[in-house]
Amino acid sequence: SLYYQNVRGLRTKSSSFFSAVCECEYNIICLSETWLNDSIPNSAYFPDCYSVYRSDRVVPGKATARGGGCLIAVSNAFKVIRRRDLEQYPESVWIEIHRLSGPNLIVGVHYFPPLFNPSELSQYLLSLEPLLDRHCDILMLGDFNLPHFEAQQLSPAISQPSYGLNGVNCLRDFADFMSLSQVNTAPNHRGQFLDLCFV
Repeated sequence: SLYYQNVRGLRTKSSSFFSAVCECEYNIICLSETWLNDSIPNSAYFPDCYSVYRSDRVVPGKATARGGGCLIAVSNAFKVIRRRDLEQYPESVWIEIHRLSGPNLIVGVHYFPPLFNPSELSQYLLSLEPLLDRHCDILMLGDFNLPHFEAQQLSPAISQPSYGLNGVNCLRDFADFMSLSQVNTAPNHRGQFLDLCFV
């Protein structure tokens, strides 16, 4: 079982979040916008039955950086390797879970800030194509900050800024090439799909 959430900051929620994790039975927990840094230990948020893989936002010249970041926590019942070769974008985390039967599962979580350069998104996605094993099951999710992704699919003629159109096209082309489908059907409070889940 897998749980994903855009948490919009964990720094002030350690106690309540830790308690919630202890009460749940999720094998995989994926979070975006964690707002964590290297001074904050994994043990503040997860019991020791989880292995935690993080990508905290780092800003050169600053000891700490606000916002961004993502993580994946996986039950220690699974054999996991971190796929740093896939982490070509700094606010991404990739892991591969070994399965005793059936294909391995590759999971990637992302946070892209608003107005992220679509050419950089395109370069990142192109870098993933030769590295992702299509014989594995692939799950790619996170906050892509492309509010028109689902809207364009419903109405291709929708008016939107060129940034949004370019970013949407990059992501849709990648998903089509990798035979992935976007399955999130729950919009945010503004009716937008910023958090996407590709399987």
